Amino acid sequence: MSEKAPPLATLVRAGDAQTEAVAITPFVFMARDISNAYLVTTGDGDVMVNTGFFDDAHQQRNLALLAPHRTGPLRRIVLTQSHADHFGGVPVFREPETKVIGGPGFNQAWGDMNRLQPFFGPRSGKPRLVWNTLGSLEKLKALGGEIIVTGHGEPILGAERIRTDIDRMIGAIAWVRDYTIDGMNAGRTVHELMRTAELPEHLKIGEFHGKVSWAVKTIWDEYAGWFHCEDGTTELYGVPRSAVHADLVELAGADALATRAQARLDDGAPLEAIHLTDIVLSVEPAHRQALTVKRAAHEALLAASGATNHSETMWLRSEIAKAEARLAEG
Repeated sequence: MSEKAPPLATLVRAGDAQTEAVAITPFVFMARDISNAYLVTTGDGDVMVNTGFFDDAHQQRNLALLAPHRTGPLRRIVLTQSHADHFGGVPVFREPETKVIGGPGFNQAWGDMNRLQPFFGPRSGKPRLVWNTLGSLEKLKALGGEIIVTGHGEPILGAERIRTDIDRMIGAIAWVRDYTIDGMNAGRTVHELMRTAELPEHLKIGEFHGKVSWAVKTIWDEYAGWFHCEDGTTELYGVPRSAVHADLVELAGADALATRAQARLDDGAPLEAIHLTDIVLSVEPAHRQALTVKRAAHEALLAASGATNHSETMWLRSEIAKAEARLAEG
């Protein structure tokens, strides 16, 4: 919850070099992963809270890291989310008598996430838009704990720091909610609000996975639904703007559009440049100038981002890699 962003590796890849589990308390041990896995030892056996990512390397590493601290049979596996970086290691940790526990609706959510792997696999860089609820944070604050162990990053230590961080998070969420609702009432578009959203200095928090601008869009969609009005009538039907890309390329020419995209990029407008390259590439996927500009535009966005937000960084890097792969194909 700190406003200072740790290196991206701290959040995502710190476990790669881990050689032993982190002892948070004498009975709680952490294996760092894309989402951390925790072993809790008790007088009646052991409990796992999340199990790490689902690939073999992560599963076996986490199993080995926590093995020296096991004190008895694994009685429970508690899963806090249905994402693969939380439940992936269940098959290797689960023992014959282990009970796997999730929250309300977890079984359906887990089943859906497994069923959707063909969809999510190619979109592994896609940002996940998560909106934390005030109620959950208020409950967490009321517990008055001395330690908070988190899914990503290091544990948060100290009751005073925990209270301060939670208060800042609650304040930030309330500010974004009010900012979005006030903007909606003022007739501003969702994209206008996304571009101008900036937390006051005293409420700024780390944007490691989500971003304030994405939260604006999430809140807008929650209250207004999927119809944003900006696209007018066509938004009501299953015909996207890309349906006329071929017409635009025929009228303007792929080379002319790619050249204009380069000019927009040179003028410091990488997003506008990407709009133009996407028009070209939806019609001519191997257009080299458009691919080159698209790669450069994403590299500019990555450099400007500082690579502190995991979701944004992974998306931008995946788009760069796709453009490079297509260019390498000749």
